[in-house]
Amino acid sequence: MIGKILKEKYNKKVPISGNLNLKEIDFSLKDILPKEKFLKQGMPAVRTALYNAIINQGSVEQIDHIYKRTENVFKSLKKHREKNQTVMLVSHDFYMRTVEIYLQRSKDYREVTVGDLEKTTLNTYFKGFGTSYDLKLFKRF
Repeated sequence: MIGKILKEKYNKKVPISGNLNLKEIDFSLKDILPKEKFLKQGMPAVRTALYNAIINQGSVEQIDHIYKRTENVFKSLKKHREKNQTVMLVSHDFYMRTVEIYLQRSKDYREVTVGDLEKTTLNTYFKGFGTSYDLKLFKRF
């Protein structure tokens, strides 16, 4: 869809490739939150339950693994940096929140807290942030 919009609106054809490291955090809603609580409290309850499970060894993908994926994403951008290319990465909100912490707070997964995750910004559809190749810039779009 992004490629189509760029072509139609700006007459630009861009290469598109996948990266499995950009996938959403692995979790099963039924494993982290009772259905009744979800029905009463909705997405805020999902977020709280997921953040706690990520940090406190719940039955979800753990923060150390998520950070490893993030490091692999940034390593994979080396060839684009060498060519001075701009790259757009597309992912899901929960994963993007961990990347936000990686860029803004700490590159050490052991320092990440539930509070850090709770303080991140909701990335709605087609919203997010940008960074520079040296990971020093952080700009929300």
